[in-house]
Amino acid sequence: MQASYYLKIAWRNLKNNRFYSTLNILGLAMGLATSIMLLIWVRYAFSFDKFNTHYKQVYQLNSTIKTQDGKTTWAQAP
Repeated sequence: MQASYYLKIAWRNLKNNRFYSTLNILGLAMGLATSIMLLIWVRYAFSFDKFNTHYKQVYQLNSTIKTQDGKTTWAQAP
């Protein structure tokens, strides 16, 4: 019985405060979406070179060259 009572109160509050309820729900949805996307990106970044048996000893070499327009960075060395 109490669960339906709490749902009724929550529904009434959502209806009475539509602007703040919408704002809170949109903020929660955006926060969750951002968190999930960040976790997927981190998982992707840590998944490189796992096929190699000595993957902990594999390093990435970056090469940065100064140009007139600024700096250019490559993920490999020439």
